[in-house]
Amino acid sequence: MKYLKSAFCLLLCSVSIAAFSQLSKGMLKMEVNGIKMNGEDAPPEMSSMLGSMDISIFSDGVIQKSVLNMMMMKTISIIDTKSDSTHIYMDMMGKKYRISESRKSKSDYLNDRLPVKQDNSEVKEFPEDTKEILGFKCERVEVKMKLADPKSKNEEGQDLTLKMYVTKDLRFDPSYVTQTGKKLAINGTPLEYNMTMGAGTFQMEITMLAKEFKRDVDPKDLLAPTGNFKEYTMEQFQAEMSKMAGKN
Repeated sequence: MKYLKSAFCLLLCSVSIAAFSQLSKGMLKMEVNGIKMNGEDAPPEMSSMLGSMDISIFSDGVIQKSVLNMMMMKTISIIDTKSDSTHIYMDMMGKKYRISESRKSKSDYLNDRLPVKQDNSEVKEFPEDTKEILGFKCERVEVKMKLADPKSKNEEGQDLTLKMYVTKDLRFDPSYVTQTGKKLAINGTPLEYNMTMGAGTFQMEITMLAKEFKRDVDPKDLLAPTGNFKEYTMEQFQAEMSKMAGKN
């Protein structure tokens, strides 16, 4: 389970740069709708740990704040499209981290340092496959990419497959889906997504589903969290997470 937690930290520690110039206003909440391990229902321990995971997204049209609660970790990402800035606050097992960067520098860092480049993504659209979620028509979009693997010795990366149902009627920044710095060519907002990570003897699949949407947002919900967060650069944070994952 230590590797599982560290892998999710690395997955969720960065922020996507696929932004909309004008965001939708409102609040969107997503919850776990299914967990599988190697194609079968996850063991009770894993279901208990990850089943309570939820994501809340708040936006006033310029600023978007996403709050992810998972196990003993809370991650808050605040994107300001006007200033092109990103602030990440992570409270993990008693430790508090803060990473603040411009979104362009985030892109430059990921392209320069990560062994897996952003152009390894493959996006396919299936407009004939639709479903209605919270009253919004959604079309299926699938994305395949590779992520930096904290346990890989040869830095080959690990596969990540996303199956999403996307509505074009809402325009939230899609960073709440992967938050990996990957440019996702998504025309709309995913209201359901199935994320499959890993291969071989370890393949985990999580499905998230939108459970609530409100067009109004309380300005207080967009505020940064309070507390003693230690400032990190993204490079320092990635190094610490890799160390926790056991990568030499």
